Amino acid sequence: MEEKKWWVNDINKWDKINKDTAKLMLEQSEKLLDETTETAKTISAKSTQLVTILIPLATIIAGYLIQNLVKNGLDYLSITSILCLICISIGAIYCYKNFKPYKIAVAGEYPHDIVASKYIDNTFTDKQQYLNMILNVCDNIENRIVANDDFNTSSMKNNDIAIRALFIIPFCPVCAYLILLLYQLLHCVL
Repeated sequence: MEEKKWWVNDINKWDKINKDTAKLMLEQSEKLLDETTETAKTISAKSTQLVTILIPLATIIAGYLIQNLVKNGLDYLSITSILCLICISIGAIYCYKNFKPYKIAVAGEYPHDIVASKYIDNTFTDKQQYLNMILNVCDNIENRIVANDDFNTSSMKNNDIAIRALFIIPFCPVCAYLILLLYQLLHCVL
């Protein structure tokens, strides 16, 4: 697996940045990080909603399937139930992927990342020290944004697959009919 390269700003004359510009860079970076965090919460909420629909639905269909299999054997309704249960299970599996592991980066810096001698024990002036810190914090925020975007993209794909699996359910009765018809044809031939 390829190791991810971390982004680092390319500002060469960073000591020319004034404090207002540095403050604006930091604020904008934090806003975008917060947005990616909010997006992750929204995606997670959608996964939760899907799961709250899928689990009871799967339970009801599984109960019906067992009862129908015992009572009537493998018939049209049992095959339809099996196909529906497969679609629901696929949806549930992909929703579950959004809950494990939950790796969203949040705003703020760990003290061990910013309370470090490389930022303080140097020959920088007060302004340079401040700017150096801001630029490093912005670098860290950019890397968190990229990580969040990757996580959010993956989670959205999982939700999309789950929803697409549910859209197959209306076709399950037709598929069940075709499977039963094929079974009967093969049974007559053999």
